[in-house]
Amino acid sequence: MSSGKPFTVIEAQLDRSTLELLDRLVELHLNALPGKRQEFFWVRSSSLAGDHDQLAWLGGEQRGEHVPFTGHDLQTLHDTGFFPRTNGGRNAFRVNQDAIRFYRWRVQRRGPAPLEQAEGAVRSLLDDPTKLQRRHPEAARLLNDAYAHLWGEMTDDIIVNIGGSLRSALSALTADLVGHTTNPEQVENALRPWLTEPGRLPPRHGEAMAAHLGLVVKCSQRLNHLYDERSKGQPTPTWDEVRRTAFAVALLCYELDRLTPQT
Repeated sequence: MSSGKPFTVIEAQLDRSTLELLDRLVELHLNALPGKRQEFFWVRSSSLAGDHDQLAWLGGEQRGEHVPFTGHDLQTLHDTGFFPRTNGGRNAFRVNQDAIRFYRWRVQRRGPAPLEQAEGAVRSLLDDPTKLQRRHPEAARLLNDAYAHLWGEMTDDIIVNIGGSLRSALSALTADLVGHTTNPEQVENALRPWLTEPGRLPPRHGEAMAAHLGLVVKCSQRLNHLYDERSKGQPTPTWDEVRRTAFAVALLCYELDRLTPQT
């Protein structure tokens, strides 16, 4: 952090409106199409109601979107080190990694929302050396590789790599469960009979989990095959979609691990 202050101190020093502006701008940035993120501009507009400030966001799908704000909030965030000016001029700014890291910290500590609680449980599974790391080390390593890229710059190649890590994690876990090597294309066919084996789960639960497995496999494949999907007219995945897919794969690994004997 360029200011050298802990995030807890920075958050306490910023007004609610300032924090809301930061959240909004980082979310717009993360959900813009990869490779099309650009700076945003501080615009002073005049109307019968008087002058007011707006941010003209020019990145990706947000082209032309105007975000109301106060100049004080943006200047405060800039002075804190979050939104540096760009070569576009005095009123041109960009979202930097410090802003993304601060936003991530704020998202992770919000709660106790159910999604954050569930995601926290999955993260503890990945981070605990006595759990997934010990029983399925290759799957845990690949999941951590995917999660490590979630909060950085989201380019097309990074999305492809995240999808590849997620698919390979499922493949590694599947190999551990069924006792033979599988590639990502074989995961669903290999795991479906395993899930529906008599006695492993109640029949309806096994079928439901097998169906869920199919959806998760398709979501991770969509990331990994981004270029093929785009050539077929499919939209580029947003950051939210990438994050949800990573969470879904990790949660599935968590549930599959629970179905195996614990040692």
